[in-house]
Amino acid sequence: MWYIISNMSVDISKFSTMKVGGSVTDIRKIKDKASLLQSIESSARLRVPFFVLGEGSNTIFRDIEHSLIVLKMENAGISIEKSDRKNTLVRVGAGERWDNFVKWSVENNFSGIEALSGIPGTVGASPIQNIGAYGSEVKNTIALIEAYDTTVDEFVNIPRERCGFEYRNSVFKKNPGRFIPPPSRVPRGKVGGFIIWSVYFNLCRNSVPVIPKYKDIIEYFEEKNISAPNLNQIRETVLEIRARKLPDPSVIPSCGSFFKNPILTNEAADNLKFKYPEMPVFPVSRDRSKISAGWLIEKAGLKGYAENNIGVYEHNALVLINRGGGSFEDLDNLRNRIKEKILSAFGIMLEEEVNIV
Repeated sequence: MWYIISNMSVDISKFSTMKVGGSVTDIRKIKDKASLLQSIESSARLRVPFFVLGEGSNTIFRDIEHSLIVLKMENAGISIEKSDRKNTLVRVGAGERWDNFVKWSVENNFSGIEALSGIPGTVGASPIQNIGAYGSEVKNTIALIEAYDTTVDEFVNIPRERCGFEYRNSVFKKNPGRFIPPPSRVPRGKVGGFIIWSVYFNLCRNSVPVIPKYKDIIEYFEEKNISAPNLNQIRETVLEIRARKLPDPSVIPSCGSFFKNPILTNEAADNLKFKYPEMPVFPVSRDRSKISAGWLIEKAGLKGYAENNIGVYEHNALVLINRGGGSFEDLDNLRNRIKEKILSAFGIMLEEEVNIV
């Protein structure tokens, strides 16, 4: 069955961790395939586009009346599909909370995602953004994705090699299933979008965990004189470091990292490094390097800066926070000010990591 939260307009700000946004036509909880298909049919019948939402930890809605039916994915569940002496294939529902899955994997001594502890959101959202932290990306463990393909109106299995994973990007983000017109209005022969239903992960078992190559984590274990930490020690350390640098969105509304870290040619990165020797640079490929957007914002003097009720988090310049009562207009003004200042100071146009609707 499917669940209608309201048949009137719904305040969507309550469903985004940034706590801004106007209203939507309706919100429906999706717990099984039948409720998903019925809601898609309803979208077509009513001629109202639908939008797929997890926990709203990476989604920000404008302050307008959105003509949208929001499908809130709540199909949770974790199951072991196949296992041998080295690896375990695990299927996870798209509506499962990401960190619940990480906690489960650590408790079962399965390695591969422990460095991604504490990231908010759902499992279904993780491949869309190709979430990453502390040198690890979710693409490294994904084996297969089951998704509803709105182009052919059926469920399909997409192997990892066809997911088009890049830095904070994927085929799912390029062909979004998050914002889709009713299926009857998706032209045949053209790409519609994918609604991720479940994700299959290939996790390691009986292996020695690898310490994430991140300065704070390495220094933490050196100070504790721990040369071979177990999975739980790595997870707890990551959670502790994240808590120092990132606000709890249930306490301070935010969507985590607001901007992507820019990826430049090595020549462009070297030119900036020559001018700013203290600037952190991370190699991405043979001819590309990544620099810290947070460092750029802090260097521009914007760390802790606020306009009206939206500000740059004082402990992490990559995070924008709602200090209470902030609107999307406030947020929009601040993000544009930041982008303009970074472009003027460094010649770099920042790109949003969050999804703005």
